[in-house]
Amino acid sequence: MQRDWLNNNRLRIWLSEEETQRCGVSFDGADAPLLKARLAQMIAEIYKHDHRPLPRVRGQFWQIEAFPVAGGCVLLCTIKTIRVHTRRPAGPFVFRAADIEPFYAMARHAGAHVNLPSALYAVEDGYALIVDCDRLPNVLREADLPAISGRVAAAAVMEHGRPLLKATALAVLAKTY
Repeated sequence: MQRDWLNNNRLRIWLSEEETQRCGVSFDGADAPLLKARLAQMIAEIYKHDHRPLPRVRGQFWQIEAFPVAGGCVLLCTIKTIRVHTRRPAGPFVFRAADIEPFYAMARHAGAHVNLPSALYAVEDGYALIVDCDRLPNVLREADLPAISGRVAAAAVMEHGRPLLKATALAVLAKTY
């Protein structure tokens, strides 16, 4: 077994045909979980033998690639990091339209989501509907109206607009249509 330490904590292992058979490395994919466990154990032993600290950081995993070559195989071991993106709530959502008809249609199609906290405002260029939820339901997303999300957009409408319906605007619009 020959090993080379590459940049960025990568390890390349050259296995002869006998070592490949002894380690149980096969390329048919039938024994993948067992092979993965054997390779992980072998890599841990190599780290220990070479007096290197074994990286055990949360959010990291081993990517092990095996390439068949004449007389054995080559293993390329790379430490990968899982990037976790936390998503902040996007709401509330502000819909704008020149007239009130699109909001009637939206309320009619809202179905079970008609009881979401919502408010209708008259603004200088028409109307604005604020739907206060963290994640916009698909049925409201399908409305043919552009939506702006965020507390700042909603605050601007509440500050400069004239309230027409508060708290349950979608429910009131659905009943009156």
